[in-house]
Amino acid sequence: MVVLAAVGLCALGQVAVAASFDCAKAATPVEAVVCADPILSALDEWLAERLAAAMARSLDPEGLRQDQRNWLAVRDRDGTPAAGSLPAMYRRRFDQLDKEIARLDQIETARDTTEAASRSACPALFNDAPDTVGSCEVTGFGEIGTVDGRVFLYGLYTFHAAKGDYPWRTSVVVYARDGDKLRALFAPREDGSFYNVPNIIRAAGRIILHLPGYESGTGNFNRERLFLWRDGSWAVADATSWYSDLILRLPGDYEVLKGIYPDYGKMTAATLLWRKKTDGNCCSTGGRADMTLGWRDDSLVIKNLQAKLGRRYAEHL
Repeated sequence: MVVLAAVGLCALGQVAVAASFDCAKAATPVEAVVCADPILSALDEWLAERLAAAMARSLDPEGLRQDQRNWLAVRDRDGTPAAGSLPAMYRRRFDQLDKEIARLDQIETARDTTEAASRSACPALFNDAPDTVGSCEVTGFGEIGTVDGRVFLYGLYTFHAAKGDYPWRTSVVVYARDGDKLRALFAPREDGSFYNVPNIIRAAGRIILHLPGYESGTGNFNRERLFLWRDGSWAVADATSWYSDLILRLPGDYEVLKGIYPDYGKMTAATLLWRKKTDGNCCSTGGRADMTLGWRDDSLVIKNLQAKLGRRYAEHL
């Protein structure tokens, strides 16, 4: 609260304050309010700085970015400027990011390890969740490939719930070899998600690090992570926002209820289609959509979409 008050006083003392986004392109009523209010605008800028600090430390930057997208959606849906709820929403988000930064700082030293240690035991990267993790075992380890002379490896680790012996999730850790040491670069760890052996794909003029993953449950939703090689390191790729474009392009009575798993070597994707009014999750009768994908900067985009409607197209992919 002291920090928020200080930010607010500084904002009131300035002639003009810019939010973390382009106010000329404010797309929601809440964004317009943030741009018009110097205190909220300053809070928005400071929040962007805290997010950047967390992203720089994160072992799962795409997961953190998705969390921020979810928070923004809730802010724009539930933020009520007249009732003064926006400052409280920002304060709670500050607290979440500060806790994440503290957690990442706590495990920073565990990112440096050896191949022998990573092959024989689950890394200390995951020791910050003792109440939920019952046991962990190494279920895979190997080399992913080499890019510009740098060698990348992976470790697969299966976690069992603290109460019960069932697999709760698998996490994959991507390591970079540096002499006889390893440095952990990425480690997605979503509850209820399962990851598999990463691979390096060269397609469409890009070098892609692909971490396959899915969410358990009837939706079998895609939880993969993508990174693009640039200037000697991996940059986070946006592998999900194209889904929104897909929904907008479909006929109004159709939807997608299952995960989509693109072929990044061919830059294609396909999905069954469900009729909104009649189809249950189990059974698609709407048809299918086939897509050609491409890149716009670091984001996947749909270059072409062909929807085939009708039960005869919905039997299989």
